Amino acid sequence: MNGKVTDSTGAPLAGVSVTIKGSFNGTFTNIQGEFSLSVNKGDVLQFSHIGYQSKEVPVTSETAI
Repeated sequence: MNGKVTDSTGAPLAGVSVTIKGSFNGTFTNIQGEFSLSVNKGDVLQFSHIGYQSKEVPVTSETAI
């Protein structure tokens, strides 16, 4: 799965931790806020960054988020 993390104004967020809930698999967003991670349908992605509220997003059949 590929994705992009942005703030409320649409600006990309670098250094966001993106992990699969209940596992040690994860990655961080790059300078453009983009990430790539191998996931399965039904996994839940956890996004966290200092100064921002954490968020959980379930993986559906989509290949991008």
